[in-house]
Amino acid sequence: MKYCYIDESGNPKIKDARPFIVGMVVFDSLDAVNEAIKEIEVFRRRNNIANDYEFHFSRNSSKNKNRYRIFIEKSGFNTKVFIVKKHPNQDSYNTAANEIVDYLDSNVAYNVRIDSNPLLFKALRTAFRAGKIRAKITQVNSKNNDLIQVADYVAGAALKSLKLKKLP
Repeated sequence: MKYCYIDESGNPKIKDARPFIVGMVVFDSLDAVNEAIKEIEVFRRRNNIANDYEFHFSRNSSKNKNRYRIFIEKSGFNTKVFIVKKHPNQDSYNTAANEIVDYLDSNVAYNVRIDSNPLLFKALRTAFRAGKIRAKITQVNSKNNDLIQVADYVAGAALKSLKLKKLP
């Protein structure tokens, strides 16, 4: 079984030129998940960051964003970004969910955690069924899940890098 943590950045309901982005972190085993959590705990201790501090890309200072970016890059976490052209409705979530299904292996079972977004949850559930992806999908609060925070950071950093760019 593989473990996925998913979060989005951007708002697909706003009509602007910025893309809607979904970030994902994938682990090959529960042991790898536990090791990643330990690495984050060590990072927090080394940097005097409280255990309840949330690494939320849009709310963190530049200093913390940079420290966390370096940590993620060095960690070797398997991260993936899905960029969806702007859509002013549910289509953004459906498109992202379909891209995730295309990326995943239908021969593997997944345990998926997503931030508490009911529209993305519904789109993933529908796409997983249609794509015959065996997955248990659970909504969680990012404040209580360090690995959702990694996915948020990956998505947020990707969105920021495209902030001034308009997709065709």
